[in-house]
Amino acid sequence: MIRKGVILPDSAPVGIGVNSARRGIADLGGGQADVIYKKLPEPELAAELFCAVLARTLNLPAPEPFLLFDPVDGQYAFGSADLEYPNSFRKFNIVPGVGPDAAVAEFLAALTGWDRAKDVTAFDEWINNRDRNLGNILFAGPGDFAIIDHGKALNIDPGYLDQNLLCTMLQAACSTDRARTALLKSLVRIGSSLDMLDTEPSYADLSATGIEGHTASAEQFQTFLEQRLVNIVALLNNRFPGQQSLLVSDNEHS
Repeated sequence: MIRKGVILPDSAPVGIGVNSARRGIADLGGGQADVIYKKLPEPELAAELFCAVLARTLNLPAPEPFLLFDPVDGQYAFGSADLEYPNSFRKFNIVPGVGPDAAVAEFLAALTGWDRAKDVTAFDEWINNRDRNLGNILFAGPGDFAIIDHGKALNIDPGYLDQNLLCTMLQAACSTDRARTALLKSLVRIGSSLDMLDTEPSYADLSATGIEGHTASAEQFQTFLEQRLVNIVALLNNRFPGQQSLLVSDNEHS
């Protein structure tokens, strides 16, 4: 069940993201919690809640999501537990779109050493997360990361570039075609193991928020994910363009 809460006064801005995230404290009824929260258009709010629950159902390292009410303006916000981890831009001193190269190489080395990187990549492909950038990959310690921000998933913004940035990053860390082949095969294996049953908690929790339209959104998201799952092998193969030798058939994983 997604816990609900009320945002308390004296929050502060976090970073420079387009959604003006803030760090604050929320009263969750049974106690208070440090949270990061942001006001979002309703479709993105629903997508964030749905994907956060799904990630946690799959045992991926996503913080607990909250549905928070701001009594100042009467709006709901998407909130999550404040993990207090730096994002990868900040941790590795990377300037977005610039580098430097040594810092990017250090990040890629850490990323490839993370044992959940491929799981998250397959997850991102399933939900069609188009914005897995270094700002929403949090550094949790050596060999460990956490993931946040799924507002550009589930076809919420069809005009946003269709990309799997984590897949691109992992490919960039591959020095040979053999390594890329191994990466693709691993992603196909993981993607083929995903199950629509894992979306049931997300459907139930989103529907239970009581916000008008959330049940319809949950149904829409499930339909979208079912279609993606049927085509997951082809979708992953398409992330490796120009490499026909890397194509992997379903039969290899049946």
